[in-house]
Amino acid sequence: MRIGPLRPEWVYSHRGSRPFFGEGYTNPPYYTGVPDGYQGARYGEAIELRHAHAVSMAFRQDKDLVATGATRAVDFEVGRVYAHSVIASVQIARFMRALGWPARAHHLRNYLVMLVPVAVDAGIGELARTGYVVSRSLGANFRLSCVTTDMPLEHDEPVDIGMQDFCAKCRKCATNCPVQAIAAGDKTTVRGVRKWKLDEEACLLYWGRVGYTCGICQTVCPWTKPRNLFHRFVTAIAVHVPFIRRFLVWGDDIVYGARFRPKPLPFWLREKG
Repeated sequence: MRIGPLRPEWVYSHRGSRPFFGEGYTNPPYYTGVPDGYQGARYGEAIELRHAHAVSMAFRQDKDLVATGATRAVDFEVGRVYAHSVIASVQIARFMRALGWPARAHHLRNYLVMLVPVAVDAGIGELARTGYVVSRSLGANFRLSCVTTDMPLEHDEPVDIGMQDFCAKCRKCATNCPVQAIAAGDKTTVRGVRKWKLDEEACLLYWGRVGYTCGICQTVCPWTKPRNLFHRFVTAIAVHVPFIRRFLVWGDDIVYGARFRPKPLPFWLREKG
């Protein structure tokens, strides 16, 4: 958990998303409304959110389940972690309101803000080639939620863990993406920001075609490793010794393989017969 400012440019202008899914997708993640009684909100409505602060939270996923690729195991784990993030953010927002301060939880299917730049501003990690936040302690293997509020809070500082230089030397997520949704080349300028531009629609459409959430990029990222003494030591080298980062990328390919190799489903998720 980290706390940062809520910049107006990270607040969405309107509720909802356009229906870009066509025919032939197993689980198109698009809905045309919200349940009756849900505060009267409807897709397409303008968003007014002027909170000053954001409490950003990262929730670790089970690495072995996500490493199965695009399977029911990833769906299970992503759903479990998102459910955890919902409970935490809703309870924190409720507690803040009980203290007399305005607060709103932002979580799966109920975002009014862009969680990735909010998390970067709060110091959870850095924006990486994947288009996700990569954290020093969690790698790319986590999900986000946040609470925005006007409660007076002290901000954490953004972090520089060398991710921009590391990602420039490492293209592992891009080369392993099954639909090339992750940029393999240099950064481009997107709405005034220099970054590697993720093709969000290609990524999401792939999920729709295979019928499951995909966790390949989160798995192959060299920063997504067990939190043991050896990997903490290597992470410290990656942060503090820039000239050795390319060798760390090569070493990761040698030890873990340059190409994604899915882990088998756990026995309790395998089909019988």
